[in-house]
Amino acid sequence: MSLMGNVNSQVMSPTGHALVAVKREGVSFELLDRSNYQEWKESATIVLGLRKLWKLGEDKEGNVIDGKGPVPGYGSWLEIMAIVDSSHKKLLKGLQCGEKAWNTLEELYDTAGGSSTVSQLRELFQAKLTGSVFEFTTSLKARFQGPAIT
Repeated sequence: MSLMGNVNSQVMSPTGHALVAVKREGVSFELLDRSNYQEWKESATIVLGLRKLWKLGEDKEGNVIDGKGPVPGYGSWLEIMAIVDSSHKKLLKGLQCGEKAWNTLEELYDTAGGSSTVSQLRELFQAKLTGSVFEFTTSLKARFQGPAIT
């Protein structure tokens, strides 16, 4: 699989930071950078689908349906690696499987099933001590127990 279809260009965010825009299969979007997961996910799904690297299934009537994730393997992993920033490349480097990489990013960012790990960590770091230390830690434990933090 060739990554030659990749076109990167610098654009400025509303806060004045330089962002890297990517164009894959005619779809333009920013590299995944911790702040744009939902938008990135939609564009990445389109690109992986166009590259035939997205799982498809069939319903009972034989209609094609979304298989909810990239096909396992090295090709889909390469495509994902081409559309994430350097910090995510470090996170996903050893996986070498698109399905595993996608699942790792979903566990980190997707909020469909509740609070994402990133949201929970942000809330944890912004928490302020009120009352006794015991009450504070008990409150934190109750708030953050769940599937996102293990």
